[in-house]
Order: sequence, then C-alpha cells, then structure tokens
Amino acid sequence: NGEAEWTKAEREQIANIATVLAVAMVLDQRRLWEEAVQASSLRIMLSETLHQVKNSLSAVRMFGKLLLRRLPNDDQMNRELAKDILIQSDRLVDLLLPIDATVRASAPSLPASRAGRLALPPRAKPAAGRGREQKGAPREDSAKARRGGAG
Repeated sequence: NGEAEWTKAEREQIANIATVLAVAMVLDQRRLWEEAVQASSLRIMLSETLHQVKNSLSAVRMFGKLLLRRLPNDDQMNRELAKDILIQSDRLVDLLLPIDATVRASAPSLPASRAGRLALPPRAKPAAGRGREQKGAPREDSAKARRGGAG
C-alpha cells in the first residue's frame, strides 16, 4: 500500500490545527454578524432621521404656502421671503433624495407595516389604564431622545 500511519504527534497536531481553524471561522462569522448588525442599526437610524427631517420640511413648506396666500399682493418684500421659503425647502428635499434612495436601496426589505406608511410622526399609544394622552403633553420617548437617551 505504501501509506504510513499517522504518528500520535501528527494526529495531535492535526487536531490542534482543526480546532484553531474552527475557532477562526467562528470568530470571523461573529465579526461579520456584528458588522451586519451595526450597518442595520445605522441604516435604521438614518432612515428615521431622514423621515423626521422630511416631515419638518413639509411643515415649513406648508407654512410658506399659507403665508404666501395670506400676504396682500402689494407686500412684495414679504411675498418674496415666503417664496424663498418654498424654494429653499424644495432645494433641501432635492438634496435629501439621493441619501433617501441610498438608504432604501441598502435596506433588505421594508416590513409590511412600514411599506405604505404616511409621512407623519408615529402616534404614541396610551399606556394601559391611563386612557388617552393629554393633548400637547410631550411623549416620554421624545423627551428621552432630546436628553440624549439618558433616562
């Protein structure tokens, strides 16, 4: 046959190499998983931030339109300022479009609950046993976010 048996030292060395390779594979998979989780968290944060910025821009644009409608035709200076509000808000939306497209393209898929969502801030659900939230009362999660997440 011509094949020699493995010595005990060679078998131990092969077993050690196999163990090291298995550990290396596990560590590499763990690193890839952590990178994927980090990228997903970053994408979600960016998506939510873009959503809030676009909502704010929509409000500014609506304010500019209402202001333009209410200003008298002979108030040219203020009418020009109101028009500038509309122009600049449109410009900001145009600047955000490529970022929004990139975020959407990098998302694996949107959950069905978000696919057809309107561009409105999320509604707070009333806490059990407390009924409806008071009108104008700040939401707890918004207050935490303004403080930097510290509770």
